[in-house]
Amino acid sequence: MSSTNDLAKELAEKRCEEFIVLAESQTSGRGRNERSWYSPPGGLYFSLVLRPDFDFDKYPLIGLAMGLAIAQILDDLGIEAKLKWPNDVLVNDKKIAGILAESKHNYFVVGVGVNVNNYDFPDDLRATSLSTELGDVLSTKWLMVKILKSFEGFYVRILKGVKELIDEYRGRSSLIGKEVEVDLGNGTVEGRADIDDRGRLILTRGGFRRVVGAGEITKVKRAEGGKNR
Repeated sequence: MSSTNDLAKELAEKRCEEFIVLAESQTSGRGRNERSWYSPPGGLYFSLVLRPDFDFDKYPLIGLAMGLAIAQILDDLGIEAKLKWPNDVLVNDKKIAGILAESKHNYFVVGVGVNVNNYDFPDDLRATSLSTELGDVLSTKWLMVKILKSFEGFYVRILKGVKELIDEYRGRSSLIGKEVEVDLGNGTVEGRADIDDRGRLILTRGGFRRVVGAGEITKVKRAEGGKNR
């Protein structure tokens, strides 16, 4: 399959219900800003089509909720995970999962890619997998069911307790309190990072506060004042 998100959007235009598109691999998997997502056999790749019954301004929280769901399952497996705004799940500063959330008309698509039974990655990717971390092979379908069950709990919180959801996300964030650089597509901005109650990145520098709804973190300065990465 080329991309689960692309097929999910195509089908969503023709169908009214919510559904899942699952693939064993992707030839054109992608992340934010059309960046390629390495999607060989052995990983978990799916897109969930949702038709939320809440205000459009809460849509960005869906991607954050999926990140929390994945991190919770990794916790259950004994793997400590951190979340890098807006769409990466990290283990020891290496990417283990990514999320691509897209909205269109009256539906929302949240695409998920998890490195499961993968061992070899391109040299330019700082990545790891569940099999690498656990030293064992896992069922990707079993993992998907676990993630979806976990996601259901966080999804409900968008309706009932946004503050609790954001507080949990902030507690798992790899960026809070660190100096970061963000690529906005038409330029870059820098500042000390935080997350607001709508899941947006807040950058503070020199007494000024900037809200970033979409962008790509390109540099992170370690909290102890170490080197940029």
